[in-house]
Amino acid sequence: MIDDEYLQTAVDAAEKSATILSENFDTEFDVEHKSPTDMVSEIDIKCDRVIKEHIRERHPDHSFFTEESGADGDGSYRWIVDPLDGTHNYVNSFPYYCVTIALEIDGEIHAGVINRPEMNEVYTTVRGKGAYCNGEEIAVSDTERLTGGFLGMGISPPAATDEEFLELFKRLIGNPVRTEGVRRLGCGAADLSLVGQGTLDGVFDKYTSPWDVAAGTLLVEEAGGTVTDLNDEPLDFSAGERELHIVATNGEIHDAILDQYERASNSVAVKRE
Repeated sequence: MIDDEYLQTAVDAAEKSATILSENFDTEFDVEHKSPTDMVSEIDIKCDRVIKEHIRERHPDHSFFTEESGADGDGSYRWIVDPLDGTHNYVNSFPYYCVTIALEIDGEIHAGVINRPEMNEVYTTVRGKGAYCNGEEIAVSDTERLTGGFLGMGISPPAATDEEFLELFKRLIGNPVRTEGVRRLGCGAADLSLVGQGTLDGVFDKYTSPWDVAAGTLLVEEAGGTVTDLNDEPLDFSAGERELHIVATNGEIHDAILDQYERASNSVAVKRE
């Protein structure tokens, strides 16, 4: 375990949320629809409150940016939180969900934790100190070619009509590139943990949010991988909900995915002419 005061705060807060999630998994609880395609459960809201209360006890002057309560406070220390990433999975008793917490200091992610209760896995990272799962150091895969890549992807509702993104997906599953597979599992932070430990060679998503990827971005980088947006630029964690796009890989296949996205964009542009 990395010795870092802020990481320990995040680990303890995430564990409190994970306990609530485990106790209520596959039970009945209230669910509300924020939109026709987005939902929030009473469990999300309870976990959000518990996490913020715990962090405030230790760091009362820090601010928050969470999925359930948005921006809360200002200052150079900001906690970016998703108390339940993978709500749709959780509500439907599919055990692929997690708690994810990151601390941003002066615009840079300093520490992060991803707690996956159903797997009893806690991923931790601090900038410059490596990436770990249950205290054991992890590293990204060594897959060198995109044709041998095993990938994950995120598909939020806007992606269903995004021609460039859909063209990228088609290119990666068979023409012209046949990867080992592209999986859509419905929990972006958990996907990033799998990249960090080398199970997935990369993930991509065009409509994600800061709280879904802040901790996982640092985890992948500290595990030896590469993370950018689809334009090969650093991620902007001040973006709003579903305003971020991301490519996170082992580094070896990163440029190849970006190249395929550029080719997909050019192909769509030609079809529109």
